[in-house]
Amino acid sequence: MTPPVDANIRTVRLEHPSGQIAIKLATTGAGADLNVIKVGVIRTARLIMRGEVMIPAETIESAALAA
Repeated sequence: MTPPVDANIRTVRLEHPSGQIAIKLATTGAGADLNVIKVGVIRTARLIMRGEVMIPAETIESAALAA
């Protein structure tokens, strides 16, 4: 579905405990007349494995300090 020519397309970032996620919105109107035409989630993945486990350095440093 293609948004109408007068659609306001923008990216909104929602924060959550693990970070943030970007959501792409296409809307028309304003205020009480705002209509959401299209919503999409933009997502990327952090490398966690490639034949070995990828552990963030801060995790290793925290474990070393706790020992």
